[in-house]
Amino acid sequence: MSNLYGSLCLSASTPQVEFPQFKNAQVGHHTPHQFELITQSGVAADINKQLGIKLPLMESRFEDARQLYKFNRIQTEIWNSPELVNCSGFVSLIINTGEHGHIGVLSQGQDVFVHGIYDTVNMGVRLVWTTDDWFIQDVRASDFTRYVFYRFPVLRNRPLFLYSQALCSKWYGWARQFKEPDGVLKAFNALENFLYKEPELPSLGA
Repeated sequence: MSNLYGSLCLSASTPQVEFPQFKNAQVGHHTPHQFELITQSGVAADINKQLGIKLPLMESRFEDARQLYKFNRIQTEIWNSPELVNCSGFVSLIINTGEHGHIGVLSQGQDVFVHGIYDTVNMGVRLVWTTDDWFIQDVRASDFTRYVFYRFPVLRNRPLFLYSQALCSKWYGWARQFKEPDGVLKAFNALENFLYKEPELPSLGA
């Protein structure tokens, strides 16, 4: 089974140099309702079918809840469905291409490695998620000195919600706030705290 890769640019002064693993990346298939689904599992068709049914109803079912909570509920419902009784795990990428686009990463029974990557040449910053546990080693093999890596907690049995507009705005603020030599590290730490909140809470309160 091939690995899944995804990347979100948070900041850059010039066009980004593509990572070697991304050069031949395959694109998933579009489904209705402005969603693109990419699933890695032995029963990917069953999972995508359920996602295709549940995603369009997600906003109305959990109207006032956080997006992370919504994805967590859907992931749990799919995992507990009879159709997946023989499934050992799955990873799904949900790409919403609507006006307020976002990305959801659903990981159940399978590790997804999340990395913050700082480009020392053009000072670009990217967030990468992948099932490839050799990703960092392979990037270093192609250009050992160019990138600085921040390892986020491994994603497993929980979703990740990535709203690109909010993340880019947050990163801009952190970059202005943290000017010290370790400023990038502090910004990545702030990003980790922002992303890895409790997924089972509908609201974080006031």
